[in-house]
Amino acid sequence: KFVPQMVLNQLKYSGMMETVRIRRLGYPVRRTFDDFLFRYNVLGRNLHLEGKEVPQSCAAIMHKHDSSRKDWQTGKTKMFYRESLERLLERERDNALRDVCRIIYYFIL
Repeated sequence: KFVPQMVLNQLKYSGMMETVRIRRLGYPVRRTFDDFLFRYNVLGRNLHLEGKEVPQSCAAIMHKHDSSRKDWQTGKTKMFYRESLERLLERERDNALRDVCRIIYYFIL
C-alpha cells in the first residue's frame, strides 16, 4: 500500500523531484562536473581556472559562452544545459582542438 507522503519524501530525497523540475525548464543535456570539465577544459584556456573548484571552473566556461545563464544551470553534481548551447560548445571545442593541433604540428615539423 502506498503512503503518498512517504512516496513524495522518497522522490525528494532521491533527487527525482529536482530532475523533473530541471527537465521541465528544458535542460535536456546533463553532464557531471568532472565529465564536463574533462570534455570542455580546452575552452577555458584563457580563464585562469587553476586553483578553482571543479564546479566553479565549469560555471566559468559556461559563463564565457552564455553570460545570461539563460541556457544553463548548475546542480549539486551536474551541469544542465540546452541542446543549442551544447552545439555551440562542441563547435568551439572542435575549433580549439584544431588550433592546438596546428600549434603542435608547427613545432614538430
